[in-house]
Amino acid sequence: MPEYVVGPGETYTTIAAALAVVDSLSQPLTELQQIEVKEGIALAPIVIPPGIQPTALGPLHIVNYEFHRPKVGDVGMDKPFLKVSGLEIDGDVLGGEDEQVFRENLVRGKAEFLGDGVTPLTILALNNVIITLDGDGLIFRDIPGGSRALYNTILARTDLLVPVYGLVVEDSDLEAKYNILTALGSGAAHAARIRNTGGYTLDYDRNLYWIYGEAVVGTYEDGVVVKEAADLTDWQAAAGMDITSLFTDPEFKCLDEDEGLDLDVSNTSPAIAQGEPDPDVEIDYEKTRRPTSAGGPLQSTTLGAYEEAQIVTDGGKTRILELIGGLSTDYIGLVGVGDAGTISLVDYLKPETPSMISIDLDHRIFLQQINRRFVIDITGYFECILGPSPRLTEALLDDKIDVMTEVGLFALDGLLFLRRTLYRIPFDPLSVVTTKITFGVSIGPCKEFVAELGPELEMTLELVP
Repeated sequence: MPEYVVGPGETYTTIAAALAVVDSLSQPLTELQQIEVKEGIALAPIVIPPGIQPTALGPLHIVNYEFHRPKVGDVGMDKPFLKVSGLEIDGDVLGGEDEQVFRENLVRGKAEFLGDGVTPLTILALNNVIITLDGDGLIFRDIPGGSRALYNTILARTDLLVPVYGLVVEDSDLEAKYNILTALGSGAAHAARIRNTGGYTLDYDRNLYWIYGEAVVGTYEDGVVVKEAADLTDWQAAAGMDITSLFTDPEFKCLDEDEGLDLDVSNTSPAIAQGEPDPDVEIDYEKTRRPTSAGGPLQSTTLGAYEEAQIVTDGGKTRILELIGGLSTDYIGLVGVGDAGTISLVDYLKPETPSMISIDLDHRIFLQQINRRFVIDITGYFECILGPSPRLTEALLDDKIDVMTEVGLFALDGLLFLRRTLYRIPFDPLSVVTTKITFGVSIGPCKEFVAELGPELEMTLELVP
């Protein structure tokens, strides 16, 4: 697979330069071409050269590099078999070809997919955060086929009189599930719109709707009949869908424009554990692993783009807040690392592994001492070094813990905080270089949120080889 890294100091300093190389290849493409974009590139639109012909065997992917979210301008998705992922799009997106994938993007405009009304298309819109101002958000128009819109978070905003809509479906087939659809502002702000879908297949359910100010849930238009839905009950009656969907505040972390909009949800949000695992959505907007089985809060998935696959205990919340505030010097000295379904099982929420020893490779879990802790502003940091040691030899670790999928922060009397880790981070026990884990446990940054709901704890995780 050819990879083209775009960024300052790289061979390709612009996406256009990398696309020009792909354009010069023999067409149609016969293998995957992946353009990986770093931060720091010049703000510019993404325009696919007319000569590039992606195929099912040779698709074209434009994705973010590692965990950075580079900023780009308008994005033109006018090719089939095209994937755009992990970008901050300061503008609009226009697509509408077969087998397009649009996922894990932040869009500050509209993302419109437009077909010809005849040709069946399959378009996937997954894990996107879309924040509109005086315009529509995610749009499917004239697209028969098998398109899906799953786990998106959309906020439609306006104080004007011209209607705007978060999710728009017109003359199209669509499965829309596990989304958070919200609107803020005047009565012209709508979370959703369905128009002229008679004869099409719509599968709407398990979404969360909420409105702020005078906004309304949506409009349902069938021919000349327009039904305005102020709340979810009206919407269900008008559309005959979303029967088990929710109408409740998702508890976004920050809706204050001056302090920075943050549509991640709190760890008390009613969106948590309301979704179901889906094979198309294994990760979230930030590339955190989503649970793969249904069940309780640690198995079911969170609605919207952000996965809250984490837990903070009551004792842990109090202790960490006191530590950050300088009111406590209680011992917080262990980091637990394990595979999926280890630390997150209730029986394992204790400072020992199931066999009551620190290293339990049969259960694919072990604990390490924190070697440094410190506080900066509203964040408490805990560092731990992982790597082969006299107790954790290369032979013992080999094939035991391949990927760190769960990490927990422990005190002597039990678990304080758990988070599923980023799925792309491998733990290589045979590496000569050790790996440093840095936990950052913070109070939510939005003053409005903290004042209304109490201190929010958020864990960040950074691994440095």
